[in-house]
Amino acid sequence: MIALANLVIRDAHPHDHPAAAEVLAAAFGDSPVVGWAQPNPAARAAQLGFYFTALLRHTGVHGTIRLATADTRIVGVALWYRHTAGETGLHDLLPANGDSGVPESLHRLARLEHLLRKRRPVEPHHYLAYLGVATGEQNRGIGTTLVSEYHDTLSAAGMPAYLEANDPRNRALYARLGYADHGAAITGHGGPPVYPMRWTPGR
Repeated sequence: MIALANLVIRDAHPHDHPAAAEVLAAAFGDSPVVGWAQPNPAARAAQLGFYFTALLRHTGVHGTIRLATADTRIVGVALWYRHTAGETGLHDLLPANGDSGVPESLHRLARLEHLLRKRRPVEPHHYLAYLGVATGEQNRGIGTTLVSEYHDTLSAAGMPAYLEANDPRNRALYARLGYADHGAAITGHGGPPVYPMRWTPGR
């Protein structure tokens, strides 16, 4: 692994959102869950761009956007939400089953999200919704640095974290960062398995 020089971790500003959306859309374009939701690669790219643009606006208000930059380039993005009793749902952006005029792919993701919500812890925690690394910059410790840096803040507050890994490789990465399985893998509606995982300070 060749680490990037001049890697800086910082909060995002609104003007960072377009570049951050591009990083996330490219990072998740080949993920098993997204491929299941939208099998058409051309349609997938457009829908992911729209989705992450909206999601970054939402996270900027209701969550935390952490960026990894190198020489001013955004090379990694992490979207975190603090779960509390009165939280604004992450995927309130997704359509309800009765909505018409929206792609079937978004309906599939909304149905999956309903299953995922049922498994999430009810006690306060921080939820890692998305972690993406720029194309060509994988395996350089960027994702690990983004998560580990945020864990330092959580450890100081004694706050646990939670996420859903979307494939076995990501599951292995998060296990190395101290996450443990939070029950069995979640499958439903014909989609691939998703692995709920929990991190506890001091683990």
